Amino acid sequence: SFGGSPDVIKGFTKIPKIGPRFYFSYSSKCNPKKLKELIQATPDDRLLLESDGGCASKMDQALFDICKIVAEAKEWSLEKTSNVTYTNFDEFYSSR
Repeated sequence: SFGGSPDVIKGFTKIPKIGPRFYFSYSSKCNPKKLKELIQATPDDRLLLESDGGCASKMDQALFDICKIVAEAKEWSLEKTSNVTYTNFDEFYSSR
């Protein structure tokens, strides 16, 4: 889970040639004090979700929790949040 600053996000995404390859992933377990600010600073097409769940039985709830946090921070619906982050996930793994 990304724990840097909004300035780091801006800096990484502006690096010539490789900036578009940076993605930023968040979970509900990390960065609680600055999570909303980081999500808002993350370009929509660079945003990923993660569960940070210690066991498989808690992954679904953890992903749902971070999806709700992202939806609130970005002022999106849950459906839009899941669609955007799924597209980003697909792009991230297909570009390897």
